[in-house]
Amino acid sequence: MNINKKSAAALLVGAALLAASALASAQEQGEKKEKKAWEIGAGASGMNYVRTTVNDFEKLSNGEYRFKLQDKHLYGGPNLYVARELTPWLYLDVQGTFGIAKYRTDSGDKRGYSVLVGPGLQFRPFTKSEWIVPYARVGVNYFWKNFDAVYIGKFKNDPTGQARWEAEDEWNKSLKEDKDRYVPLTAGLGFIGWVSNRVGIGIQADYNYDLGGKGKNFAQGTARLIYRFGGRDKRRATAERYYAGIPEKIQYVEKIVEKPVEVEKIVEKNVPSKEILAEIMQNVNFDFDKDIITSESEAVLDTVADVISHYPSARFLISGYTDSRGAESYNDDLSIRRAKAVCKALVDRGINENRLVYKGFGKRNALVPSDASHAERRGDRKVVIEVVTDDLFWNFLKSK
Repeated sequence: MNINKKSAAALLVGAALLAASALASAQEQGEKKEKKAWEIGAGASGMNYVRTTVNDFEKLSNGEYRFKLQDKHLYGGPNLYVARELTPWLYLDVQGTFGIAKYRTDSGDKRGYSVLVGPGLQFRPFTKSEWIVPYARVGVNYFWKNFDAVYIGKFKNDPTGQARWEAEDEWNKSLKEDKDRYVPLTAGLGFIGWVSNRVGIGIQADYNYDLGGKGKNFAQGTARLIYRFGGRDKRRATAERYYAGIPEKIQYVEKIVEKPVEVEKIVEKNVPSKEILAEIMQNVNFDFDKDIITSESEAVLDTVADVISHYPSARFLISGYTDSRGAESYNDDLSIRRAKAVCKALVDRGINENRLVYKGFGKRNALVPSDASHAERRGDRKVVIEVVTDDLFWNFLKSK
């Protein structure tokens, strides 16, 4: 059985897609599964697809010959995009572009159309990059068009019947045929800049290459708007990356002076760790629909203020949360008021307010359903304290 280069390439890409899917499934075994991300996008593409036409050949009165040559390089159209996360560094996508091209004939300018569609694999090596995501892509496409893009032809109305014309494209120097259907491989680079947790802007550049040697090779550039479903919360991931632990133990050097000899004595003082601080904050709760700290929580905040006072250079983010009952906008406001109440309580206990910033996140992280009892939902009505060590992140929090 004979298999040409184009078929072999298509089989190789198909095998790569199956292997990638199998790898993703294997990596999920034994791990805690989380909801994978879907990306859906729409935008526009431009293609460098050369279209040369020669027409209106005529003999002038002075005996010279004249013709019109038109060389069009670019055309474009809308682009659609769907991608599925297989692993944090590997995505499977399907992209399609509907092209609208103008070309010239003896009867005048006409409009033609093309379709370029196919699957691909995106390799995203920088898995810790949350907001700017570069990637490399390989794939296979099906290309169809209904307009001419030839490189060789006769002069119509040539009285000699002998003249021919030829054109040359830098990327298709030996190409003399014009195929309307073929299967090119594609390789390219791109990146996605996420402007929010769900919305991003994608830029991608590709080169399409026909292994069969009879279809055109051409470049393509695409810009699109992308919406993301599922996947890891980028805001939380960013906060986790900037979260740093407080030292478990601090050494103090205490000088004991006894004239005429000075002696240095090293004394170790145990200081509550960040884990203890997080555990303490679990006991700071609020009644339903209230931003007033409960009386039992007031005593807990005394301990929290004491822990924070041991780290005079540390800065803290105070995050307020609500349970799942109620409107989202109302809960957002309520969570801010709860975080503010804890912030004020710590300031009243001697903590410098310049070391604190508070934010509210409403019911986004509520775990208990709204139809549960007040007692069951009490754990979702909480305030969390995190340490912030990164200066840029801290300045961003203070500016909002």
